[in-house]
Amino acid sequence: MMNLRATPKGRAEATVIEATTVHGIGKVTTLVVARGTLRKGAVLVGGTTWCRVRTMTDENGKEMKEAGP
Repeated sequence: MMNLRATPKGRAEATVIEATTVHGIGKVTTLVVARGTLRKGAVLVGGTTWCRVRTMTDENGKEMKEAGP
């Protein structure tokens, strides 16, 4: 088993898996946080597009306040 670790301190750095626009909700992104902690209100920047984190849910649909690596 690989011993993968990352620091949860600082700004979040993530890899986008999937991004779509859902009518009535807005931009929806599936991502994996590689470094830092992603919180509500943070700004996501990808290329020339940006958005603010309004809500976060886990794989079961439960709301989260923050997401670490």
